[in-house]
Amino acid sequence: MPPLVACGRTWGIGSDDLVFPGIISLLVRVLWLVGIAIGLAHFRDALLCEPAHLLLGFSSTVIFMLVLTILIEAFIIGFSARGTIVKAKLRKPVINLLHLRMVVFALEIMLLIVGTVFAFKTQREVSKLECSNFHDTVLITQVVVVISWFVVFLITSLILLYLDPCHCYSSKVDYSILKKHINETGTMEQAAIKHLRHLRQSVWENRLRVVCCCAGSDDAHQMAYREVAELFANLFYKRNLVVSDIAAGLVLLQQKANKSEESFDCETIPLNFQEPKERQVFRDCLHYLNYALATYSWPLFVYMNFLCGCCALCSKLRCSQNAKGYIVDDNWCHCYYAGMQNLTGLDENDIFWASFENDIYRVPFAVFLDRECQSVVVAIRGTLSFHDIVTDLTMSTDPMQVPGHPDFLAHRGMLKTATWILERLDEQEILQRAFSSVPDYRLVVVGHSLGSGCACVLSILLHSRYPDLHCYCYSSTNALLNEAAAKYTETFITSVTLGKDLIARLNVHSALTLMEEIIGALETCKKPKYRILLEGGLETLCKCFGRVVSFESSQQRTSLDIERLSDPGEESLQELNPEDSIEFIPLLQRDSSSLRLHEAISGSEDSSYLPVSLFPAGKIIHIMDTGPLQACCCGQRQFEARWAGHSSFNRVIVSPEMIGDHFPDVLLNAMKTVLNQHTTEAE
Repeated sequence: MPPLVACGRTWGIGSDDLVFPGIISLLVRVLWLVGIAIGLAHFRDALLCEPAHLLLGFSSTVIFMLVLTILIEAFIIGFSARGTIVKAKLRKPVINLLHLRMVVFALEIMLLIVGTVFAFKTQREVSKLECSNFHDTVLITQVVVVISWFVVFLITSLILLYLDPCHCYSSKVDYSILKKHINETGTMEQAAIKHLRHLRQSVWENRLRVVCCCAGSDDAHQMAYREVAELFANLFYKRNLVVSDIAAGLVLLQQKANKSEESFDCETIPLNFQEPKERQVFRDCLHYLNYALATYSWPLFVYMNFLCGCCALCSKLRCSQNAKGYIVDDNWCHCYYAGMQNLTGLDENDIFWASFENDIYRVPFAVFLDRECQSVVVAIRGTLSFHDIVTDLTMSTDPMQVPGHPDFLAHRGMLKTATWILERLDEQEILQRAFSSVPDYRLVVVGHSLGSGCACVLSILLHSRYPDLHCYCYSSTNALLNEAAAKYTETFITSVTLGKDLIARLNVHSALTLMEEIIGALETCKKPKYRILLEGGLETLCKCFGRVVSFESSQQRTSLDIERLSDPGEESLQELNPEDSIEFIPLLQRDSSSLRLHEAISGSEDSSYLPVSLFPAGKIIHIMDTGPLQACCCGQRQFEARWAGHSSFNRVIVSPEMIGDHFPDVLLNAMKTVLNQHTTEAE
């Protein structure tokens, strides 16, 4: 549904988003009304006192306002529940009802001001009165006034939150202006598009600066904010969508995926655990995953050991002790170092170096001595802070400084982070000192999530120095290297991905495809949005208990009808009437005055945002679900490990596991399950 236009402003919600908030508000106000009625009945004797007449009049006015508000919100709920997402004609009265509700809200604030003055002014005269229970009545009134001010503050905050600062949407498509633009030259059109994109980018930049108010404000930070802001501005450019539309679209795609049988990609080949070499590769991947987990330190340790994690962590804390030279930027009690020790179980001497500095383009990393496998391990932490998210989202490409390979391109944020880590390793001569103590060891670089991308780039930069180097990337992003660099890494990098991991499949192209699929699902669905979201919640809840619940999915329009309404040519413009444009509002404007996302990106002056094809690194082991549905709280998933190609991760698969499959502890348990299955079969 296009964003709601009310009170002369554009909002971040649709006219069909008021069902659930309205029901909650309605229930609260009904309970509030019942509570006031009970209070008036209980303190009826005190209200007979002469000063209580004002209080009685105030309470009667509050009751009247509550009844009026309940009636208005009931009508808002009823009209908001009508029609499908793209059929807004039946919800047209919602705007007028909201205008009326805003007037009532203003009257409520005025009444609350009067009640505040009365309640706290009367407090001074209570001691002079002999009315029974009047003191308690005034005290309860004061409490009610304070709670009411809190509710007003909450409602005002929500209003500001859902206000669209750009004010750049229209309530309906004006095809007369559209036809005029089609016949005009592109000069004015391109100028308007550029201005609109710049406005949206400025809004996103300001939002990032507010969130990162405690972070640095140097040129590097400002450039990162600007790049991420441009990404979001282009992603949501000319989409007649609000957040709840995206959520409803994901639910529809999940329902569609549940009814279709999942098949293995043609490029995938099962790992042959009967072959000692492939079996050892998988064992090594599982072994070095523990070092990648260790970089998450105490937050992950406490998360994985919820009941006794804090007690185990406290036993290794070193509060008030001087930090050792190989521990950098830890806190006063060395919590990060203690968590790292607990996760690895290593001796102090085997943690050779640990840096916990975290900022944009800077992530914690550590150097370990692995006595068991005779290797020096450089482990890089994944995404755990907002700085890391900004680094993830700087998705432009930069050339890598690799001798003999000038055509190598990499993810900008991860390349800058890997370069920073390499500079620290060289400045402190960390690897040289480590290999001087263990000259026969080999170098291994590992990382999870953001850390896996940084580990991949760092391995490429170090490969000329250490030819026997090997890198293990866990749950790596799909937008990492260009094709030439990705092929170069196949001999010394192994990537591991679990199930339907969203991050492993997400890049500019897959995001475009996902957005198109969401829009297509919404435009062809005939269910109201509240029903879609309710069904999605019930399906997810039932799946947690191992039960399969599916709802009917039906089509409303054919693709030809949608194309005719949402992409009108000159002939169809003459055939369309105003009623059609109100009844069906396209979620993606496909006219000449607005561009699709890839066209908007291509039209940008910044050539770095052209959709360069990026790929994951190295050879990929994909751990896939093979068993039936299991309860999420106590079920045991069954997996199969397969060699996969890049094309296996070109599309986002909408599923409840798409987020959880990215977690490092979930990946660890899945790999252990696979190895145990094949160990049992071998015995």
